[in-house]
Amino acid sequence: NWNGLEQLTKLVVSLQRHTKNDDYELIVVDNNSDDGSKEYLADLSEMCPNISVYFNPENTGWVGGINKGLELIDHETPYVMFVNNDIEVTTDDWLDTTLSHFYSDEDEVGMVGPVSNFTMGFQKREYNNDFPAHHKASFLVGWMLTCSRQALEKIASTVDKDMGLDNVNGLAMLDPVFGLGSSDDLDISMRMKKAGYKLIIC
Repeated sequence: NWNGLEQLTKLVVSLQRHTKNDDYELIVVDNNSDDGSKEYLADLSEMCPNISVYFNPENTGWVGGINKGLELIDHETPYVMFVNNDIEVTTDDWLDTTLSHFYSDEDEVGMVGPVSNFTMGFQKREYNNDFPAHHKASFLVGWMLTCSRQALEKIASTVDKDMGLDNVNGLAMLDPVFGLGSSDDLDISMRMKKAGYKLIIC
């Protein structure tokens, strides 16, 4: 998050309202906001035990924020989700539906992304009318991506190692070459596929 208090508030409310399984941790990385986001997040983390916050001393953008979040996740976490601050979830089964793809095919599914009414590519809701409800994709757009820990570990130890990319606690991270964030989603999609994993639109 960077100066996105209004969007961030909507995101948090939608997650709390529509996530029926409370066995999750929400890690928010704030990129030195000055719009009241810090105060909101400080209060939120005190009220909600499953929400933790890291306050970056500078704006490191989307890529830097995600990579900092990867440093902070629990080492036992089986799934990791990268989430923009300007999205809202709208269905009560969104998390169960997302994770169900890993349960059925965890050795092959590496990353899952949802459809939306405001995105690009084949994740745009109206483009999915001609496809099965859940189908493979060539790449995923990165505003809300769920990855298996197993896949991130394999990418870090194989594809990224061969490319000379660093990792975060043994996990593949977003490539810092993309700076504040642009095409990093295409890049992580390509690295997933190179490691032998499927990408799923749900």
